[in-house]
Amino acid sequence: MLNYNSELLYTGSDEVLVENQEHYLSELRERLSELRELAKIEKDMISFEIARQIYRIVHSIKGSAPILGFDRIGSMAAQMISEWEWTQEEAEEPNARVSLRLQFKQSSQELVKLLPALEQELESGTNGIKSSNVQPHHRNPDIEMQLDKRILIIEDDHILRTYLARRLFLDGYQVDEASNVEDAITLLRVHHYQLITLDLMMYPKSGYEIFEILKEDMMIRWIPMIVLSGRDDIRDKVRCFQMGADDYVVKPFHYDELCARVRRLIERNQEFNFMAFHDPLTGLFNRRYMDKQMQLELSRVNRYPSPISMVILDIDYFKAINDNFGHQIGDMVLQSFSNLLISKLRKSDMVARWGGEEFMLIMPGTRDTEAVSLVESILTHVREHPIFADNRRNTFITFSAGVVQWRPQCSIAVWTRHADFALYKAKRTGRNRVVKSSLRNSVAKKILVVEDDRVLRRMIVEVVKGCSEQVLEATNGLDAYEQLTKEEIDLCILDFNMPNLDGLSMLRRVGQEGNVSKRTKFLMVSGNESHHNMKTAITLGADGYITKPFTFPDLKKKVMSLLQLR
Repeated sequence: MLNYNSELLYTGSDEVLVENQEHYLSELRERLSELRELAKIEKDMISFEIARQIYRIVHSIKGSAPILGFDRIGSMAAQMISEWEWTQEEAEEPNARVSLRLQFKQSSQELVKLLPALEQELESGTNGIKSSNVQPHHRNPDIEMQLDKRILIIEDDHILRTYLARRLFLDGYQVDEASNVEDAITLLRVHHYQLITLDLMMYPKSGYEIFEILKEDMMIRWIPMIVLSGRDDIRDKVRCFQMGADDYVVKPFHYDELCARVRRLIERNQEFNFMAFHDPLTGLFNRRYMDKQMQLELSRVNRYPSPISMVILDIDYFKAINDNFGHQIGDMVLQSFSNLLISKLRKSDMVARWGGEEFMLIMPGTRDTEAVSLVESILTHVREHPIFADNRRNTFITFSAGVVQWRPQCSIAVWTRHADFALYKAKRTGRNRVVKSSLRNSVAKKILVVEDDRVLRRMIVEVVKGCSEQVLEATNGLDAYEQLTKEEIDLCILDFNMPNLDGLSMLRRVGQEGNVSKRTKFLMVSGNESHHNMKTAITLGADGYITKPFTFPDLKKKVMSLLQLR
């Protein structure tokens, strides 16, 4: 551990350390004066809150003094704080006033005995600082690459907070500081952080309370966190790890050790993030990342209104490329197309491989007309230039794309569904084009899935969730018919063979009784390819027919087609 007169003080970070030592000793004088006043308060003024205030002050000195090179001051504070540990127990009971006063008096007496020695050590520390010998120090240019790594320090001791911030800055990190939960939450919602350090003992809200808020917030709960605490207590450590902490460092700590932990945790998290959030073939972000990023982007747009557009595009006839030239060429086409998208988009735009030959773009600060213009320029490029070329062939492609600009109050599911609808329209009207859709005055579609096979029903529900925010379920014909008469259903996916009331019988009843909305469309699902059954279903009012076994993409296309016809 460093001492204030140690030669170790005059290394590369002398300027930061000495400046913070001077500030710290100035503040320490004020803290010792405050302790002396608190220890002498009238007995009628004694309370647990006053006792805990003394504990917090001494606890802060114990943790921060050695970090700044004042080991002996830290040791004296540790001796002091042992007399005040009782303040960390449960709050007083109404009949505990006498016991409180007695404990306070005993602890105050020990505090007053130790204060003169601590004040003498303070003066020695002041005389030991040789700031005139310290030369200004600047960031090492060899570590500039760290600047893409941003850290948030949440710490109410402003001297320690400033010291850590400046040391981390000199080590190449971007650093923001927060002294309370409100400032921390504001910063977390404005910036993207790679790591948080959290002081466990803060006031008025403890680190535990802040911890709860941070980890419950969808936007920030995945950020790595190091807890800094002056309490080397196994219960605190276990509790923090159970709440989601990634590391626990006890004050006082050596800065170099903390910095090594920070660096390794950031590097490890970035490695994990790359594996979890990137497509291994193309290197683009994957669907998991984009789902999370859309939530973050819309949270920002809700706070700071600005346009944002989504594009879903699909390479036309990609299956033919795989069939005619092999999957190796198909993979190269996907990789080349991914590189092209990255080269044509702005740094603020995000691109992900959405699945198979589908890609998604999220374009902050972009209106739908601007997005259409950019995507059409990319489409023009791939029409005129081969996406892949070797000694034997030039491979050209085209793609279809759907573009939608987000509107206030629109959910991610509805936003994505409309982009999907626009893509489907582009493909249905000839491919090789970009289609724009609008969310203005859009109404969420409601789908009813009627299937008595629980496993198949759940799988169908998962497929159609991408087409509608509201998906209802029924396990038999009678329950389904009752729902149809009570709610405005846009599409009913109806199994042919159902208990109580089969599919054909339901269609007949709907036609005879007229209690179901005229807007409701019916997609009949059957395990029988009988032409007679199909014809009967269509005659009775079915709008579509699909035969088991079917692929889920085929089912989705049928559903989207029926909803789009509305």
